Amino acid sequence: MLRSLVGSEMCIRDRLVPGGFALGVVADASFDALMQVGARAVIIDSEILHRGAAVKGDQWVSSCSVEFCTAAGWEAWIEHATGGTCLPMEKEEQDAFRMLT
Repeated sequence: MLRSLVGSEMCIRDRLVPGGFALGVVADASFDALMQVGARAVIIDSEILHRGAAVKGDQWVSSCSVEFCTAAGWEAWIEHATGGTCLPMEKEEQDAFRMLT
């Protein structure tokens, strides 16, 4: 069973909008621009418009996302100076975004 899961036919089925940086506002036209990724791995900027693909019947799918950040990027994120997503203002939500060291 494991062999079939790691074979060359296994591809990421997520969908994304090339160049789709919405800055928090998604337009209906973005859904028409979705393209399916067909690779074994993909590296994207997490702020690009992306979503998982549909599965059939009672199937489940899983994924693993790892986000990387430079020290300067982390400081900008904390200071709300990224021009995109940033650290939540509420202290109880901030704990979910601790930097791993």
